[in-house]
Amino acid sequence: MIELTKGVKQLLIINVVIFVLTYLNFPFIENFVLFPIQSGYFQPYQLLSYMFLHSSITHIIFNMIGLLVFGPNIENKFGTSKFIKIYLIMGLISGLASIIFINNPVVGASGAIWGIMMLFALFNPNELLYIYFIIPVRAKFIIGAFFTVELCLSIMGSSDGVSHIAHVAGALTGALFYLLNRK
Repeated sequence: MIELTKGVKQLLIINVVIFVLTYLNFPFIENFVLFPIQSGYFQPYQLLSYMFLHSSITHIIFNMIGLLVFGPNIENKFGTSKFIKIYLIMGLISGLASIIFINNPVVGASGAIWGIMMLFALFNPNELLYIYFIIPVRAKFIIGAFFTVELCLSIMGSSDGVSHIAHVAGALTGALFYLLNRK
């Protein structure tokens, strides 16, 4: 059973409310997309605001599932306040990586979620995760395999519209937080 912790709940609510506002066509929403610096539309606050916007229902569903599955474990390790700070820092660094390495606007919590996933895999390497709810795989293997795919896609380049470099940056930031906080 998934435990809904305070910080995870707050992040879920913020993301869902902003998603609904986006699809109600609130005119100010596009100001919160993370634009490349050279675009002329970049504003520093976008390094935080972009991670609460999502491009589609599938985008928000997968990010929020990741937050629900992996977030409570990490929040319980760090406490609510530190968990939210870590989440925001991972998203901020993912955003920086995006505007440094790609030249497209970016939205989504994926970088922060990848950081949470990496923290989960490093703190709980032998925890079983279930593919399609039936195939057990250890966290270190499944998250490691997905990370390898993201790393390859970010190095080779991809035209799928996904900021794979943000995923990699989030995961590496999560690994750094692990190294700084392991006991």
